[in-house]
Amino acid sequence: MRYPILAAAPLSLLVGCATPRQAAPAEDTVPARALAAPGAVPPRGASQIIRAAYGAREATLRTAIEIDASTVRVVGVSATGQRLFTASYDGKSIVADKTPFVPQDIAPERVLADMQLALWPLTAVRDAHRAAGEDVTEPFAGVRRLRRDDRLIAEVHYSSADPWNGRLWFVNFEFGYTLTIDTTPN
Repeated sequence: MRYPILAAAPLSLLVGCATPRQAAPAEDTVPARALAAPGAVPPRGASQIIRAAYGAREATLRTAIEIDASTVRVVGVSATGQRLFTASYDGKSIVADKTPFVPQDIAPERVLADMQLALWPLTAVRDAHRAAGEDVTEPFAGVRRLRRDDRLIAEVHYSSADPWNGRLWFVNFEFGYTLTIDTTPN
């Protein structure tokens, strides 16, 4: 797998991507229970440029994604190509780690969960979230919504029919951040 270069280093913004504005129960902080099987997507690799906004802060991060029949892996790297974090999921558990350069509150698991919500097929994501008491719908072409207890939690807007090749916009209302994600197949 190639590791793309981080476009901007201010990772402190991504703290907002990992930590809710109000304290949440530990099991809701990292959505491991709502992940779909890696095999729901054909084996592939992709690179992403993620532009995040949280409050008045903004940052840009590059990630590499690798998927095979049994595992999905996401890697974030620094401007010098140094690995900052990894997250992998084998259909049963998430293994994630990060270097000491990454703020404590950044959760690589959240990056993995957001990526799956945005990129995995609707049926696979819907089934995984249903088991967690959540509902994922596509009310019309180009929009995907995640609801819990009839409350809108997250919404994804797509610029094209192929989310693996193009731009999408991801809004997480629960944790208060937005992502603009450009995905390019490897």
